[in-house]
Amino acid sequence: MKNLKVLTILFLATLVSFTGCKKYDEGPLISPFSKKMRLTNKWCIDKVIENGVDVTSAWVTAYSDSYSIEFKKDNSTTETWANNAMTTGTWQFISKKEKLAISSVNATSHATKDYTIKRLTNNELWLIDESEADRPEVHYKPK
Repeated sequence: MKNLKVLTILFLATLVSFTGCKKYDEGPLISPFSKKMRLTNKWCIDKVIENGVDVTSAWVTAYSDSYSIEFKKDNSTTETWANNAMTTGTWQFISKKEKLAISSVNATSHATKDYTIKRLTNNELWLIDESEADRPEVHYKPK
């Protein structure tokens, strides 16, 4: 019985310490996979929220339902747009891996945007675009 009490106390202490260390607002609490492993994937838009309003249909119309972004292990990215137009670039974690900087390069420009990571799992990536005034929150799912 004494061992059960000790184990219960240790379990609760561990649970409280993990809760205080949660990196992203929407989790996950813990993951067996590194942040880089969870990000490395090909993602498509699932949902877009601006000022608390779901504007997914407007985004899909503007950006095409064929849009995707792929984050590769070598920190490169490939964005695919309508008609298979592509933009390449790089990505990196910044601000203690709480944000993501994505640099895009095409024939006429080079731009870097910072995003706050709200959720990062193997099946969900939620980013807040810090460069836009309305700070859209884009939810991605694996493609």
